[in-house]
Amino acid sequence: MKKLVNQAAPSVTLWVVVVLGYLPVMLILRNPPALMGDEAYYARCPLEMSNRGDFWAPYFNGQPRFKKPPLCYWTVAAAYRIFGISETTARMPSLLAVILTALLLSVWATRESGPALGQWSGPAFLLMPMTALLSQAAIPEATLTLLVTASCLSGWLAFRSERGSLLWTVVSGAAMGLAFLCKALPGFLPLLILFPLVIQHRTEGLKKMILMVAVAVAIGGPWLLGMHARFGKDFWEVFLFREHLQRVTSPLEGHSGPVWYYLPVVLIGAFPWSLRLVSGWVAGLKELVSWFSSVAKGNPSSLSVMGWISWWLTVVLLLFSLTTTKLPHYIFPALPAVAWLSSNSLRQRASIADLLWIVLTLILGAVSLWMVGSRVEALYGEAVLRYGFGTGGEESLLGLLASGLVMVALLAGVGFLIFSLASRMPSPTSSVQVILRGLLFPTAALFIFAILMIGWAVTSLTGGRSAVAQWAAAPEKVTFGPDMEWAVFYSADTVPMLSSVESLVDYLKSNKEALVLARVDQADKLRKAKVKMVRYGMWVVGRRE
Repeated sequence: MKKLVNQAAPSVTLWVVVVLGYLPVMLILRNPPALMGDEAYYARCPLEMSNRGDFWAPYFNGQPRFKKPPLCYWTVAAAYRIFGISETTARMPSLLAVILTALLLSVWATRESGPALGQWSGPAFLLMPMTALLSQAAIPEATLTLLVTASCLSGWLAFRSERGSLLWTVVSGAAMGLAFLCKALPGFLPLLILFPLVIQHRTEGLKKMILMVAVAVAIGGPWLLGMHARFGKDFWEVFLFREHLQRVTSPLEGHSGPVWYYLPVVLIGAFPWSLRLVSGWVAGLKELVSWFSSVAKGNPSSLSVMGWISWWLTVVLLLFSLTTTKLPHYIFPALPAVAWLSSNSLRQRASIADLLWIVLTLILGAVSLWMVGSRVEALYGEAVLRYGFGTGGEESLLGLLASGLVMVALLAGVGFLIFSLASRMPSPTSSVQVILRGLLFPTAALFIFAILMIGWAVTSLTGGRSAVAQWAAAPEKVTFGPDMEWAVFYSADTVPMLSSVESLVDYLKSNKEALVLARVDQADKLRKAKVKMVRYGMWVVGRRE
């Protein structure tokens, strides 16, 4: 009994630390920032599906939306039904998804790798900047990562457990099918991640993989058939050719990057845990190479957990690195593997390479953050003046927030450096190790606390809520320029979304009282259309003079 209590106490403490790190979520839920970017689609489509009485075909602003499958729309629609329509409700499925992902990872790690990794890996996943930020965004990545993780972990159990193998196989396939309904082909990532286990178990492994795919197709296939029956080639031209083939071969909407694009993304998105990632990843890759060598010799050994998790991270990184269209959040399904590898590395004695990596990262990161942070205030002020407006003082607060984030990030990084140095002591006492390791989680939680608070403050400073409140109250409304989809959520009716000065001039001639909402960088074009504007942060609202 005493042993169980001693094992449970650190776990409970770590989860309390996670809750403290996520305290700003209460403020975000109470006073949420305006929806931005792609959040508009996942917040608005459920409303239009409900209004049409059709939850099969997504519609946005009165037009069919063929880009993504409907699962995330369904989850948001369910949240609306329970909690009411709001920005907060639209983001709730993402918050729930990252919490469930962490719990799944902890339970699985406890079973396969022992209580230490069970205690650390789940909290480590939650205490990552990318996890914290995506938990507050109404986009599919959090739900996709939950379902991919569920499919991979249950797939591991299907291949490695003698009891319940069939059940785990079906569960893995079902999660994969739901992942497809979440974000289409990326939902089949588990096929690649589980591939080494198929090789290891040969004929039996192939049978299990076929069953997984069959279950996934049974879940995702009917939606594809239904969309084909209703829309035919119009659906496939967008869903298959543009959103999959074209996205792989050419950068869509200017979202491109070099082949190493995701390496710094993982470093920043998983900081400070990424400071102890490299050695664990390299050790796992060595085991993976050794295992492939045994396979090539015709005498495959059993693939270790560390080797498989390293394969998980590697294959996701390679896949998205070779895809031409790149966005930071695409890599999110790799972060559960990063959390496990980083947590496992904390159990090991830090190598000289670990220490050099941490020191180099801290130096380069500190210099980069200082350079960016020190310029935020000036860059913001220069931009506003360039667009023909006066500053309102918010640039000083932005500079202060940037400086604060630099300090907290350095604190978290130094904590990992001190622990890594202590692990190399000739005869370190167990109490020293426990205390220092325990301090890693509070410093990471403080970092997440700062990121969430600063993120909320910055999005509030953008002025989106103030701008859209005035705009949405007008009987006649129109948006102008790029990235204005988010505003549609705040309108009861469809909204004209114009992109050229000529079309705006023509529209305002027949709708003289219409309010125009646009980004501040469109101010010169609006002046050409004789629109008198008021600036709200990075947005402007105006009416024809």
